[in-house]
Amino acid sequence: MADKHENHQLVPIYLVSGDETLLVEEACQSIRDQAHKNNFTERQIFYADTKFDWNKLLASANNLSLFSDNSILELRLSSNKINEAGKKTLLNYATNPPQNKILLIVTKKLSGPTQNTKWYKTIKQAGKCLQIWPITSQQLPTWIAQRLKQQNISADADVINFLAENTEGNLLAAKQAIEKIALLYDNKSLTLQETVAIVSDNSHFDVFALVDAALSGDVKRTARILTGLKNEGIEPILILWALAREIRNLSSMAQQLQQGEQINNVLYKNHVWEKRKPLMRLGLKRLSLKKLLRLLQQAAKIDRIIKGAAPGNVWDELRSLSVKFSR
Repeated sequence: MADKHENHQLVPIYLVSGDETLLVEEACQSIRDQAHKNNFTERQIFYADTKFDWNKLLASANNLSLFSDNSILELRLSSNKINEAGKKTLLNYATNPPQNKILLIVTKKLSGPTQNTKWYKTIKQAGKCLQIWPITSQQLPTWIAQRLKQQNISADADVINFLAENTEGNLLAAKQAIEKIALLYDNKSLTLQETVAIVSDNSHFDVFALVDAALSGDVKRTARILTGLKNEGIEPILILWALAREIRNLSSMAQQLQQGEQINNVLYKNHVWEKRKPLMRLGLKRLSLKKLLRLLQQAAKIDRIIKGAAPGNVWDELRSLSVKFSR
């Protein structure tokens, strides 16, 4: 994860490296903002590919403007492997950096051997080398919760976990979803249904109707809703998430009932809304714990199909799961 770079002492050279584009760009923007506060108002961008003329960078570094001497030279490397001309140029620049310029180098993750090279060590001595680490799946819920809090949005664990499950591997999508939530629900406590509607970005999206139809035991309506969701282009992962979540909840409650607890107490302990209690009673009466566990196994299989780890037709499997859930 990126460090904060606000209100720090500016240095002549920054090297920002990492494979998580969003976090790298946010770190760079933080540096630019701080530089701008210190009157580094001009910005030149160089894209260094294999044919890049490194003399252009040196020429800009030595150029004195009549109007504004302070400028940011932003060097974006197309590869984390720099040719000999590039290494020599960066070494010379870092050995004696100009006082009126800030060099911001942006690149992909650098290997250990690269960080042991002379040019890298010289840059690190003259400025700062910032390694930006990606957000792991374990860190993602915390990252989302922090971002929501920054936007004055209150969200419970269900909302945060839903966002994490449906944006894992795409941090930009998570950021965009949070920005959209902030725009629509400023200073508000967000519900799960509102979140699902935002992430789906589809006014006809209703996986909750699918779950309710299955819970009520209406096989025909369940199949019809699933077909509608497919025709509307709803992602299978969202449908599976809704079904599997409800099956897991039912499995937990069925286990509690099997241990001798009263159904009213079980529904209360599991925070079932009053209007959903009749549906949950129907589901628990119709579905045994043994059957619910088999449904969870099938849901796990569908998850592997979606991720490409197992063969099969995902829509056929979703239809089978939905029908078994509702039968």
